[in-house]
Amino acid sequence: TWALAGVLALWGFAAWGFAAPMSARLLFLAGNAGTEALALNTGGLYVGTAVAGALGGAVVAGYGGAGVPVAATAVGLAALGFMALSVRWFPASRPTARVS
Repeated sequence: TWALAGVLALWGFAAWGFAAPMSARLLFLAGNAGTEALALNTGGLYVGTAVAGALGGAVVAGYGGAGVPVAATAVGLAALGFMALSVRWFPASRPTARVS
């Protein structure tokens, strides 16, 4: 029980710890449209939560409980790949000129 509680706490901290850096990155990249970018991000989080519930239900209905970790891994890897590409395409820091 304690091990499970520790794992769930670590997962919760890791999952919700991304909100502040993600918001800061969005505000930086969006410039004057920062509030709109944050609103779209929040809307996307809600849509993602709804889609996750539907996908999870479909996986459980089709493959049982054993299919959930496989589907979660696939979605997680796809999200990680998308994040890596977006960071490469839209870096949050701009190079500055060096002064000698």
